[in-house]
Amino acid sequence: MKSFSLVNLLIFIAGLLGGYFLYPQEIHHFLDFNPSQSARTIPDYNKITLKNCAPRDEKHGENWLGNDFEEALAKNFATVSQVFQQEKIDDDSGINIYMRGYFQWSPPFPNHKRINLAYVFYPLFFSHYDAAKISQRDRITTTDNGYLQVFFDEMQFYDAIAVASETYAKKMKDAGFKAYYVPQFTNPNRFYPEYDENIKSEILFIGSRPQFRRAPMIVYHHQLPITIYGPESDGLAKAEYIDNNELHKYYSSAKIVLNDTRADMRQHGFINNRLFDVTASGGFLISDYMPEIEKNYGDCVPMWKTEEELVKLVKYYLAPEHKAERLAKAKCAREITLKNFTADIAVQKFVRIIDDIKRKKGIK
Repeated sequence: MKSFSLVNLLIFIAGLLGGYFLYPQEIHHFLDFNPSQSARTIPDYNKITLKNCAPRDEKHGENWLGNDFEEALAKNFATVSQVFQQEKIDDDSGINIYMRGYFQWSPPFPNHKRINLAYVFYPLFFSHYDAAKISQRDRITTTDNGYLQVFFDEMQFYDAIAVASETYAKKMKDAGFKAYYVPQFTNPNRFYPEYDENIKSEILFIGSRPQFRRAPMIVYHHQLPITIYGPESDGLAKAEYIDNNELHKYYSSAKIVLNDTRADMRQHGFINNRLFDVTASGGFLISDYMPEIEKNYGDCVPMWKTEEELVKLVKYYLAPEHKAERLAKAKCAREITLKNFTADIAVQKFVRIIDDIKRKKGIK
């Protein structure tokens, strides 16, 4: 591999095994490894476990993504469960998918009997709890080899890696990994059109720390009629939290919903699942520019690169004479999302990845 030689990998694993006996508590925390697990345990390949990187808390978006993933997996496997940060996977789980998002992670201990997959849906490669690094996250680039090396080292523990960015999946393939492109997704059972007069809005933004997001702040400072929801908003938000089961109503009841992609996600080609949730709900979305969105949605999702372009788009689509055009684009975007970006479609890609690994491992 370009990023990590076999010799270095063997030294790394040997160090972990040595540390297991000298510092068991620290090593067990780093690796998702149950020391009581018997080598004679027979893996059940009809049993699949999602290991969510987030704590068990419904206010974390990772929880909802995991729930939608779990629901879709249950249509294909006899037994499906989800565990969260600091919770252990059952010893007999034959297939384990480690959801690697915004939170710090513990990789699995290598085990040739089991299938361990990583699903990388967020491009942060350092600890969620390191405030100093978080403050610099927008400056992380593909040339910051220190951060990337830590991430690549972690990925050595998996049989394959699914990545929610086509460009980053290619980067990992070029580095020698078995990587597949599986974009984030939505759940049409939760995100569907349902207009509610009581929560209608002209322009809507829902997201954390909106005062640091470009799109809502541009619209806000131009004194356009925006409604904001989200935590840590310095008083800008109408409310800090909306029940995820109710989100589709807010998206359906807004004339315009703003999508604002984090800089690191834009840089590495990760489309956030807000885009898929909004469009599945029949909402009309205006997004910051990403070539990945343009490739998949064409002009069904209007995009902007400059402040002037965003203001012009918002004013244009708020105008009553452009309502029909707005609704047509929302309909077009919804059709694309339902055809390409649902949890069921993502799971079918994982089934193919798992079948490929089974063949290569000789698992029937």
